[in-house]
Amino acid sequence: MIRRVILILLALWVVLAAAGPACGSGEAGPVARAELKQFFSERVKSGLSLPPGGEVEIVNFATFPEPLVLPGGERTFKVVSRSQAGQFGRQTLVVMALVNGEEQGQVRLSGDLVLYGQALAATRPLERNTVLTAGDVSKARRNLSALGPDVVTDPALAVGKELTTSLQPGAAIYGRFLKEPALVKRGDIVTILALTDSLRVSVPGRALDQAGKGEQVRVKNLMSRREVYAKVLAPDLVLVGR
Repeated sequence: MIRRVILILLALWVVLAAAGPACGSGEAGPVARAELKQFFSERVKSGLSLPPGGEVEIVNFATFPEPLVLPGGERTFKVVSRSQAGQFGRQTLVVMALVNGEEQGQVRLSGDLVLYGQALAATRPLERNTVLTAGDVSKARRNLSALGPDVVTDPALAVGKELTTSLQPGAAIYGRFLKEPALVKRGDIVTILALTDSLRVSVPGRALDQAGKGEQVRVKNLMSRREVYAKVLAPDLVLVGR
């Protein structure tokens, strides 16, 4: 019987030790800034959606009042209100401080959530209309929060694409700077293919503009001399009628 009681008490002690206090106990005096920052970090980072390899740093952390002075005892903190959750940028928590379960006051915690991760950058000066190769781009750790959501993080999304603007070494590469490379260029001789449900006609044409695969290009029918817009299918083939 005594052995059973000892085993029960031992199991209870293990459970309580694993659970631990919410924020620990402390002597009377100011709460360590690191303790408040850790509490803030745990709360504001929960629910964030991060890209692969993304990391969140908290900068410009501040508390008010500072210092937060509490009597000795078991300290816990409870969030009373917060700014919009799940977002980067400035976040603020209003926190109730309790000692031995009794409210001792409130403190406002704030800080900037900055997302860092790998982003693509130019490795050399790149002119407009350059078709990117693997050697033209490299990954670098950057502040993704400052760069914005359109920045390219995967080389596979950039290599083989054509630049719509010139870039200096180290410049971030954005999706809006890229397009499919031109398959048809001004002056190229192409086959104009016209399709209907019951008819297939092909005639020679000349490209009057340049365009990439799937894009519209203006072409001249060399038989009728008429100008039409057609969809680029291949370097020498465009489609009208569908």
